[in-house]
Parts: sequence; C-alpha cells; structure tokens
Amino acid sequence: MDVMTVVGMLTIPVLVLSLAVIVWMVVALARAKDERGEMILARAGLHTLIILVAVLAICTVRNLAEMARADWQLDPFMLLTGIAVCFAAELFYWKQRYGG
Repeated sequence: MDVMTVVGMLTIPVLVLSLAVIVWMVVALARAKDERGEMILARAGLHTLIILVAVLAICTVRNLAEMARADWQLDPFMLLTGIAVCFAAELFYWKQRYGG
C-alpha cells in the first residue's frame, strides 16, 4: 500500500471521530446538572477556554509575523475538533477528580 491509500482510508474514520467528539461536547454542555456537575462543567469549560485563547494568541502572533505570506490559515473545523478534544480531556479529568 502506498501512502495516499493509507491516508485515504484514515480520512473517513478521523472525520467521523471528530464529528462524534464535537456532538458529544454539545450534548455534555446542554444536559441539566446538579451542583457538582455544574462545577465540573464550569472547570472543564474554563480550562478549555484558556487553551483556546492561547492557541488563538499564538496564531495571531504567527499571522502578524508572516503577514507577507498568507499560505497558512487556521482551519475552522480543525479548531473546533481541537476544542472538543480539549474539552473532553478536561471533562474526563474533572469527573475523575470529583467523581462524576
């Protein structure tokens, strides 16, 4: 198998996994919670927001530094997937810590 065949075979599963994580994040945010669940969700959301702001700050600095070259852009779907994965990791951590 050549490299393009492997990349082609991995594209659909990665896309489906990305969409599943994004949908899971939205469902986790929409569910009603008790006080402990709200605290866990708030902490996970806060840390995800901090990570997002750091990534956007790095991208902004990089874009300003390379203003002459506009060949690199932040893909919105990849950013949303990254946010969802960070949120899932944070939510898992806080649920393990506080027993959710």
